[in-house]
Amino acid sequence: MAITNINPDIELVVHAQHANASDPDAAANWLPAPGGNFRFPPRASGPHWSLVAGVDAVPQVVSVGE
Repeated sequence: MAITNINPDIELVVHAQHANASDPDAAANWLPAPGGNFRFPPRASGPHWSLVAGVDAVPQVVSVGE
């Protein structure tokens, strides 16, 4: 999967929502999700000990509404 939209603030915006994203920019980074509440677990490939040790933080997931 290619990430196509990274905004100028060096933020990666992924739209994880139940319905298809209607905006073409949002649709480029849309991930289907179940309806209602769901967990969004972070995943790192490889031995990222800085995450385990708490040196680096996992980016915060922000809900922007429904």
